[in-house]
Amino acid sequence: MTGGISNAVARGQEIGCEAIQIFGSSPQAWAFKPVLGEQIGRFKQGLINAGIGAEFLNAIYLINLGTPSEGTLQKSI
Repeated sequence: MTGGISNAVARGQEIGCEAIQIFGSSPQAWAFKPVLGEQIGRFKQGLINAGIGAEFLNAIYLINLGTPSEGTLQKSI
């Protein structure tokens, strides 16, 4: 998300969301950037302030536990 996950709550509030759903990283790539503790803290506090009690984390699309590829399986675990 542009500007980090801490912006998700404000954007959700703008459109009347009662739940927030985010990706932990780009949904189409194995690589990811760690989320800073500061952003996580702002995200959690934003949820509390907004009264949003439902938050969900989507996994990336590449995960495939049924793959015959050992490399893909190891990345998926």
